[in-house]
Amino acid sequence: MKIKWGISVKQSIARMLTVLLVVSMFPTSFTAQAAPPVDNKKNNNYWWNEFTISDQTRHNYVGNLNNEGNADLAVITDNYLLVLYFIASDGTLTRQPIAAKQADSTLERVHIEDLDGDQFGEVLAFSSSQVEIFGRTTAGSYELKSTIPLAPYLEQAIADFDKDGIKDIIFVSSTKVHFLRGSANVTYTEVGSYTHQSDALYGHVNVRTGDWNKDGHLDFAYQLYQQPIILFNGNGQLGFTQAKTLALGSGFEVADVNQDGFSDIIGRGGKIEVHYGDTGTQFTRKSEIDFVTQGYKMRITDVNVDGFPELILYDDWDAYFRYVLWNRNGKFSMPEEMNSIVLPDQKVDFNGDGREDLVSYPSYYYNALRVAINFPVTGEVHFNQLEQEVASHADTVQVQVHRTGGSSGYIVVDYDTSDGTAKAGTDYKRTAGTLAFHDGETVKTVTVPITKIGSFEGVRTFSVRLKYPTSGVALGHNRKTDIIIRSNPSVPHWPTGAVVDIADATPYSMTVAWPQAQDRAGIELYEIKETNQAFTPVTVTKDVYRHTLTGLAPGKTYQVQVTAKNANGERSKALSGHVTLPKVGEAPVIPSYQKNSVSFRDLPAGKHVLYKGDGNGDGFDELIVRDGWGRANVVRLLSDNTWQLHGRLPIEGCGQVEYSVDLNQDGKEEWLGPRGSGICVTSENAHGGYEQVAQIHLGSHYDYQVGDFTKDGLNDIAYESGNQLIILQGSGNYTFTEVMRQPLTHTAYRLLSGDWNGDGHLDVAAYEGTEQNMKLHLYKNNGNRTFEKLKVIEHAWHPQAADFNGDGYTDLVVFHGSNTQQEVVVYHGDAQGNFNGTHRIPTAEWIREIHLADLNGDNYKDFVFVYWLGVEAVVNDGSGGFQLQGSFDGDMFWFLSQYLIGDFNGDGKDDLANRYQDRGDITIYDNLLVSGIFQFNHASQQVWEHSGYAQVKVKRVGDRSGVTSVVYGTENGTGLAGVDYVASTGTLTFADGETEKTVLIPLLNNDKSDQERLFKVKLQSPTRGAKLGTHRQLEITIRDDDKVAPTWPVGAQLSVSDVTYQSFTLSWPSAIDLDGIESYEIVERSGVLAPVTVAGNINSYTWSTGLNPGKSYRLQVRAKDKKGLVSWPLQTCVTVQTCVTLPQPFNANEPIETIIVIPMELLVAPPLKDLPVVLPQRRGDAKWSITKRITEQ
Repeated sequence: MKIKWGISVKQSIARMLTVLLVVSMFPTSFTAQAAPPVDNKKNNNYWWNEFTISDQTRHNYVGNLNNEGNADLAVITDNYLLVLYFIASDGTLTRQPIAAKQADSTLERVHIEDLDGDQFGEVLAFSSSQVEIFGRTTAGSYELKSTIPLAPYLEQAIADFDKDGIKDIIFVSSTKVHFLRGSANVTYTEVGSYTHQSDALYGHVNVRTGDWNKDGHLDFAYQLYQQPIILFNGNGQLGFTQAKTLALGSGFEVADVNQDGFSDIIGRGGKIEVHYGDTGTQFTRKSEIDFVTQGYKMRITDVNVDGFPELILYDDWDAYFRYVLWNRNGKFSMPEEMNSIVLPDQKVDFNGDGREDLVSYPSYYYNALRVAINFPVTGEVHFNQLEQEVASHADTVQVQVHRTGGSSGYIVVDYDTSDGTAKAGTDYKRTAGTLAFHDGETVKTVTVPITKIGSFEGVRTFSVRLKYPTSGVALGHNRKTDIIIRSNPSVPHWPTGAVVDIADATPYSMTVAWPQAQDRAGIELYEIKETNQAFTPVTVTKDVYRHTLTGLAPGKTYQVQVTAKNANGERSKALSGHVTLPKVGEAPVIPSYQKNSVSFRDLPAGKHVLYKGDGNGDGFDELIVRDGWGRANVVRLLSDNTWQLHGRLPIEGCGQVEYSVDLNQDGKEEWLGPRGSGICVTSENAHGGYEQVAQIHLGSHYDYQVGDFTKDGLNDIAYESGNQLIILQGSGNYTFTEVMRQPLTHTAYRLLSGDWNGDGHLDVAAYEGTEQNMKLHLYKNNGNRTFEKLKVIEHAWHPQAADFNGDGYTDLVVFHGSNTQQEVVVYHGDAQGNFNGTHRIPTAEWIREIHLADLNGDNYKDFVFVYWLGVEAVVNDGSGGFQLQGSFDGDMFWFLSQYLIGDFNGDGKDDLANRYQDRGDITIYDNLLVSGIFQFNHASQQVWEHSGYAQVKVKRVGDRSGVTSVVYGTENGTGLAGVDYVASTGTLTFADGETEKTVLIPLLNNDKSDQERLFKVKLQSPTRGAKLGTHRQLEITIRDDDKVAPTWPVGAQLSVSDVTYQSFTLSWPSAIDLDGIESYEIVERSGVLAPVTVAGNINSYTWSTGLNPGKSYRLQVRAKDKKGLVSWPLQTCVTVQTCVTLPQPFNANEPIETIIVIPMELLVAPPLKDLPVVLPQRRGDAKWSITKRITEQ
């Protein structure tokens, strides 16, 4: 059986017993309106109840016998008695046998129908040779009204075909279709017949009625087993004319799908098809439901009572899971899982509320009538507005989602963000999830963090979208809202990339540091506070950029925010950071992984096989769970930290998923599985469902690789078949053409690919992986559709390929094992393809699997070693070294377990999934490794010999989460340990969220007049996935001379920004001086602006007074230290913009003001003596026109 979607779940006996136990706790009587819906994240249009009867039954039918309370039940018992059960409004059952009918072993079926229009249902009893009709007497008993002789009966359709108020009957027997007219005394006369054109095999037939041609007369269609559907037009007098045959599979439904007045046929061709009725009953128009193939039974019913009937699909193999395809104005949606409805043997308005309900009959072994009551779920969901503005300095934007037009029932709607001119990760945080509206709820809020740091001009936009609402609720008009991030120059802003640092955390204290904020009105103060008021807010003056907080609680997590406030009272965006303070005397021991608390709901029982892939390109990997029945179920993480079945890959006939790869390079991964000797390709479609998009034919093979082997920018396929290497060239649309076939001297149980020699061509490695012959054959792609053998690596277990050291050559990793020695060896690729460079990692245990993973989000492939007991993460430092993180056992054991690598929580780091083959358990283990970088602030620094110590700052940049550490140590240069400084070494442990540590290295004052002496401080051995940055070594120069003026860093410049006709901002780097910088002096060289002095910890100044539009200013900045010594100047020239009035184009009523930007000259840093500054040549404003309005660079 093949389908294109779905989440069908085989229920275990244990679950069934649980359901029955819960049901048995409730009485059989119930009131429909009083029962609340089940509150979970699945479709909730139905809730169900049971009515236990005292008979074991052979056949059943539900209908209204007495026009009171709920619908009633007629049954044929196991003793062939005809028994009625009247079901009252309170759920009470009254049993009443039909005394007029004795036990009859020929009884086959029973039916309830109001034949004469008196609002009381008659009971029709079908046997092999006749139909007996029993009617209600005034005393409430039932008597025989009439008998219809009949050949072996198969099926019937009952309706008022001749419009006389009395229902007529179409009987299908084994040889004919019989047309019977009804009379007021419930007797029937045959008025015509139609003889079958083929045998009625197995007694299987479907009969449905409708108005195919919209002529107001009731028509009918019937279908014998494995035969076409035969359609008849009615003439309103119980006369019928054959009009059309439709070649559809067994089983069909009838409904006016698009509400155009013509009844339509829904049946199975290659897929489920809708054939639309028309005036000529030719059904010339059809549409396919392309994400559903045959295999499911169908019911058509208007679930949400919007006039458009839905399609319900169900599978007899699955006990309590069904699917609904919502009818959106004539087009069916993707299937949605329904909540625990019954096997729909019949649809009927059970409780008289005008909605069709579903019932499941009692069986011979289970004597209860199960009823799924259609619960009203109402409304539509939409955003409150089409667009919404947010200031760039805001922390978040909150978007309201409304449910209008009704709020009954539980629904869920998905949402996500989409880039516009604003980019996720820069301007805002990509956000996705689900909103759950409980019964009666009408408003929900989506919160999107605004992450933009730094200033920009104008606006940037992104969108928030709603999609996939459940339970038949529609999306309203505002299903997408645009978020406009607007700059606000009136508030302080931080430098681009600014962060709040948490330094030198102890169990009771921490230091908070931040950069200088910028504002035209001037910064007045900074405020430090804790989001949850864990400490009293602290205010510091505008020239303070660090503050130490004391009296804190050990082990507590603090969410710290720093805000700048200007002279006008405007506040900046908050810089945020967190830290978890260490506990007293406790060295944190944190494993590489921790068991995720997420729960898996509704996973199939039985044996599972796991795969993963990002089918929708959202950055989150979905799990593919292949159960014991060969069904590949897609499992996604929801925003409430639970995993839910989302769909089913239609690959039951294709075996199990082998690879996930972006085959057509559209940003979404396809799933590839075997089909015969070829490949089935399955993809997520535009509706969020799954469909097969291609079948690629290959020869007999063990493995294949996908990549651009022909170097045309498109993915190709390489595989081995019959000791031949074959290349299929891709076209980008899932079609492939063989372009190469080259003999090999061996088989290839597995293929690897990579660029071994860095020549830009994708090479291959063929793994001859048998116990006796563990050889890895390496081949070079010559670029002319031939491959040349380079090398053979012997005894290579579990090979993997990636560029581990970032040198452009693909490397290989294998396990070499023997009884006496085990090691993992990394073979480094090179220009010759020799793989002579190796890195060896000894292992204490035998390795049975090597997985590649990005464990710390640095884009370098790391390792996960799978041992006999447990796993070990191995972090690649990117430069040829590897850090073993220690074995992690958790609850995992090796025997018959499967491990899967993927980013399952969307944090950019690969996690680990583990399952036991013979159990339904699936566990996600979160990767706890970090991806931060350790480095010094600078490559060098200077200290005075008499300072007592050198204060060294070690920074942690990038990822600040988690506990990690780094080792530091000193090394002699011209300065010697024990003579000029005290040798120092140690381990710096950074708390979760901590970004800076201070190391004090004692200096020795030897009272000699020495030259400059130099020693080094080095960082090494970062832990838990952290790496070393650019400044991993610090050179410290010890100086004696106390008359050295401040100097500037190499390449220092005086920069100009935010130039307008009223203001501009100067900025410069920090000058270098052993005693510290006391101030900076800013001078306009011609003297037209008064000199300005700012404190030594300030690195920018905004000039906003005394400027003349269009004038050029020559500026310089000097640094002054605490001894009064002054540096050489940094210099530049800036021309203030000119505001000009242009001619009035396009009949404008007002002149247009525009800014003319004149070139700005940045001079090369001068030597120590003061040099003149050349005023740049300027063009007169009169020479500029609208056609020359450009900015020269």
